[in-house]
Amino acid sequence: TKVTTQAASVLAFSTIGTISEHTTFPGVNSNTFVEGGLLQLAGVTAIDSWTNVDSVSNWDFVGGVVGSGTYAFSAGIDVGSVQNTRLRTTITAQVINVLDLIDNRTPNIDSWEDFDGTGAGSASDAQVWCRETDDDPSASPTWSDKQRLESAEFNARGFDFECRLSSVDPSYNIQVSVLTVTADKVT
Repeated sequence: TKVTTQAASVLAFSTIGTISEHTTFPGVNSNTFVEGGLLQLAGVTAIDSWTNVDSVSNWDFVGGVVGSGTYAFSAGIDVGSVQNTRLRTTITAQVINVLDLIDNRTPNIDSWEDFDGTGAGSASDAQVWCRETDDDPSASPTWSDKQRLESAEFNARGFDFECRLSSVDPSYNIQVSVLTVTADKVT
């Protein structure tokens, strides 16, 4: 699924800051990891609990994929003073079946609905969440509760972000290749 919006407004805005976490994703992972420039959910089973290494078909996802994980951005945005700020997110992601290996398939190839393991039938998601403060974010700020962010306007000084990944099927993982938040102010 692809969603695109122009975020139409009667006010004129100019960009005052952008945070792009891809392709290195230098923030903090919790049940997520980065490989090949892709942020994704971690595997369910730790290597210490493997009983037979020779039987492992996919070292990253033994037991499937965890149901959810978070990625905390490496930095936030400080606009310098409390002011009206519009925040916009950009996420590019794909869903893949990490346990769908050609060697494991037994039906005739003519009966395969999908050849490359893409996740057309899986419900997976990546969402950016943010919190805001009127205080100096580099000091000891009082933060708001986190809220989901796609495009919204705030009256605050500082912002902190995380990306929440989820999958309802342990066979499918979401891979985020682009993760950006842009801050705009009214001109």
